[in-house]
Amino acid sequence: MPRVLILGGGAAGLFCGYRLKELKERDWGIVEAGQSGGGLARSKTDSKGFVWDVGGHTFTPKDRRYAVLFESIMKKDYLAHDKNSFAMVTGRLIRSPFQKNISALPSHLSARCTTDFMSRNATANVSDFENMLLSRFGRSISELFLLPYNRKAWKTDLKTLNTAWVEDSMGPISLDDLNGTTDTNKQKILYPARGGFGSFFERLSQSIHENILFEKTVTSVDIVNRVVRVNDSEVIPYEILINTLPLNCLLELIRHRERGAFRHHLVSTPLAVVGIGLSGKSRFEGKSWIYVPNPDVLFHRITFISNFSHNNAPVNCWSLMCEITPYGAIKDVASITRQTISDLRRIAVLQKTSNIESTHFEYINRAYPVPMLLRDDRLRQINGFLNSHDIFSIGRFGSWIYERSNTDCIFTDSVALVDRLCSSRQITIE
Repeated sequence: MPRVLILGGGAAGLFCGYRLKELKERDWGIVEAGQSGGGLARSKTDSKGFVWDVGGHTFTPKDRRYAVLFESIMKKDYLAHDKNSFAMVTGRLIRSPFQKNISALPSHLSARCTTDFMSRNATANVSDFENMLLSRFGRSISELFLLPYNRKAWKTDLKTLNTAWVEDSMGPISLDDLNGTTDTNKQKILYPARGGFGSFFERLSQSIHENILFEKTVTSVDIVNRVVRVNDSEVIPYEILINTLPLNCLLELIRHRERGAFRHHLVSTPLAVVGIGLSGKSRFEGKSWIYVPNPDVLFHRITFISNFSHNNAPVNCWSLMCEITPYGAIKDVASITRQTISDLRRIAVLQKTSNIESTHFEYINRAYPVPMLLRDDRLRQINGFLNSHDIFSIGRFGSWIYERSNTDCIFTDSVALVDRLCSSRQITIE
């Protein structure tokens, strides 16, 4: 039996497995329901030759160890670009982050933003996201972009969200910061040259394939006897369990009276992604993505996926993906696609003469964990319960921490968990 059993072969599961192999730990395994690894970090190629990522993903490794792993897995088969993101406000493309580039607004709006910023109540004691924005940036900056964009992306009352998830991305700024004196787009984006974002995780999975059991759906977890049941019949014993499945799903799988107190306090949002493949030359070369706060436009972000690699589109073609937070399951894909194309034309991203060669649709039932006000208290209770049974939960939905859900953070957290288990001698290495 594997001493260390990892549930799920998405990014977190693969990173944990890779680290265990790197440390020469032999007695471990991953169970994955699908036929391949990667989870949400996957890519697909359609019949026309366009490559579509499952959601908008890029590699921006701040952890040097992650960069080293990426380079060792991809060899030289990757590209590097400057991050080049924008917000579409008043019909203009304002460099991101918006709150540091208000000089690009019409002069009367820029002046109003500055005045409101100077008169804001920066010392207000606030605990929710909406009031934090107003206190930190002032009413005009908040109402022009930050509030409408986040209402559109989260589809929830922003007063029910905490503030912990934005301390890095929306930290306090000074008056000098408002006009973009600091270059905020120097961050490098790394991206596979071919195969889309998911090709990295395909290669990573192949490097540890001997320890992965595919097409094994977890159907129950017995934390008293320390066994996991897969496909309703097969039983796999374990000593330590690393979970990367959604935390609420794990709690449903656990047959223990205590778990019922936790399972109803975790909230997530779905995501619909509409991909548009076009022939001809793009007018948006060099741009990474555009945030769209307009409430009358269906989507909240446009990612120019062919700008990450020319191999994501056939020769003389380009492509983009539009992200939509729906209120529920999408029943009419054709209608959503038509509305997306119409809105792209209305905001002049597409022209009437644009030749559409291919469309793609992806619905992700669980795309982002929502940082609710009581989240951290609930997570402390849940993890205290799980850890007492030698279960450690990690990853985008394993941790249920939005601000730790990009692959850079997931890598760092996965390595740290494995190292901590090794240093505490819960895992013995050679």
